[in-house]
Amino acid sequence: MGFELRASGNVPAPPGRVWAQLLDRDRIPGWLEGIATVGGEGERVLVRREQDPASIQGRVSDFDPRRRLALRFAEPTSLLREVRIEIALADADGGTDYDVRVHAEPRGVGSLLSPLLRFRSEVALVRAVGGFRAALDDGRERERRSRSWLQRGAAPLATPEETRLAASG
Repeated sequence: MGFELRASGNVPAPPGRVWAQLLDRDRIPGWLEGIATVGGEGERVLVRREQDPASIQGRVSDFDPRRRLALRFAEPTSLLREVRIEIALADADGGTDYDVRVHAEPRGVGSLLSPLLRFRSEVALVRAVGGFRAALDDGRERERRSRSWLQRGAAPLATPEETRLAASG
């Protein structure tokens, strides 16, 4: 017997920006705790956790640009047989409403540990939503600073990332 989690709310950013943040595989490790890389092509998704060299394989099972993204991961851990994640977005006055549903199917001994798995999954979902919101806020602040500098006729300051890239280039 599996369990389902749900998180919903509103972020003060337009759906286009939320969608871009959600789909940028290079940015995901910056807001999704414990993830080192996200790769894959097309509907194939490969996720590598920070503490595990093996990749978790999944696929995009539903895709409606700026509205809906669903992912399915078979055998993501030794205790979970399957995890399905569904993300729905809707334009809202001054932002974007989101609804995230996670359905997990434990396997074997994982069924006995289902309450613990559910709790850990709830914590992970809360942290993911918080990290995602923080990444959107950071991007919005960076854009605001750039617009402010451009309005004054000055070049925007480089971000720490850009400074590191320039120094290493």
